[in-house]
Amino acid sequence: MTAWHERVMRDQIARHLEISNGQNVLAALTPSGRQRYGDLLRREFYNQSNFHVCDLQETASTAEKLKPTVVVLVAGSLAESRDGYSKLHEVKKTGVPVVFALAERTLTRSSPDWQKSGVQYEGMFYLASQYCATILPRRGAYCEFGVYDGRSFIMAGHALRNVCGKFFAYDSYQGIGGTLKEETTHFGNGMYEANVQTLHYNIEYSGLSDLNYQVIPGFFEKTLRNRTTRDDGIGPISVVHIDTDVYEPALLALEYVSPDLSNGALLMFDDFDQLAADNSLGERRALREWLSNHPEYEVEPYRNYGIFCRSFIVHRVK
Repeated sequence: MTAWHERVMRDQIARHLEISNGQNVLAALTPSGRQRYGDLLRREFYNQSNFHVCDLQETASTAEKLKPTVVVLVAGSLAESRDGYSKLHEVKKTGVPVVFALAERTLTRSSPDWQKSGVQYEGMFYLASQYCATILPRRGAYCEFGVYDGRSFIMAGHALRNVCGKFFAYDSYQGIGGTLKEETTHFGNGMYEANVQTLHYNIEYSGLSDLNYQVIPGFFEKTLRNRTTRDDGIGPISVVHIDTDVYEPALLALEYVSPDLSNGALLMFDDFDQLAADNSLGERRALREWLSNHPEYEVEPYRNYGIFCRSFIVHRVK
């Protein structure tokens, strides 16, 4: 019987070939990725003329020759895939989508359900879909700050498309920016870089081509400071998902959405308990300062999920 991780890999590569419309698909293999999946790729896909394989260090030169529609990073572990992804900066600069192919990190291609309503990301978005149906006015916006390659944005798209009217993706698309010196123990400027093309590609890959979404690229210091959602006509907001990792962009995001938060809106923080849950750093500091700046709001805990993640319900008190 084929191992589960090989079945997942086969499904992912087949999906990339399906949506490539005959254009080249380039698989970039890390050493452990070749060891783990090399035989599978040879057996299943080497007979397809538009499927190509190279070693990770050869990706930029190979992509320049092949002009692939997508570069698929095949690694043997989650840690190696993250390291490998950071090394593909030159490919990302060309505008080619660069995506993960790993059984342990897949993109959602359907709406999550109650069976994953524990501490997993999928379960959190399922619970959000049930809760958000009660927020007035209905079909408020979903705003995500820190999108990376779109994995959580896609979960939100599948889970919330019937309760949120429009989806907004805010990211520098050049990695983290605005890291404080005290936060560099865990995060550095430029980490978690993915280009806009990767987000668009992954949305199509996941079956969300008809999602009503808008991308707002740029570092938040330029796109959000001294602006609010009122300036950009966003309208009522039902869900804000903050995955900025560090303090400054998280606070900018909270200040930006302040005028349009619906009573009962959901705030989701991906890294709330990162940095040893230090109240003087990261998303924790941002929330504390935002509440101090806005006495018209208070928050109450909703759900904890993942390793570092927490969500809150927002109430207007003035």
